[in-house]
Amino acid sequence: MTDQTTNLPLNLDDIEARAAGLYEYATGLDDAWQAEADQLTGTDVPALVDAVRHLRAVLDAEKSAHLFTLRQRNNRSKRLTHLHDLALAGDVEALQAAAKDTLAASIDDHIACTAPAAVETGE
Repeated sequence: MTDQTTNLPLNLDDIEARAAGLYEYATGLDDAWQAEADQLTGTDVPALVDAVRHLRAVLDAEKSAHLFTLRQRNNRSKRLTHLHDLALAGDVEALQAAAKDTLAASIDDHIACTAPAAVETGE
């Protein structure tokens, strides 16, 4: 059974606002409750919200890289199919020209695939 709450988007701004409201509500309570409210609203919730925002950014970057790779793979498949068709047709000159273009495009794809990793790691 899957947890349906994982499919719900979290509005982090609303969560932060509720935590701030809790802090205001807890003001004036006994010292133990006040310390808990301070820890929850002043440290725990902001840390969790920051972690979720960071993870969302990482996930978005991963999705973008994955889509980029899929586009490259589709383009490569189309180029190889075109080469296959030219080979079957026996058009040697067109096949040689297309093979050169395919090789150049594959090199460009390889460079583009390695560039985002270098940017992330600072290399």
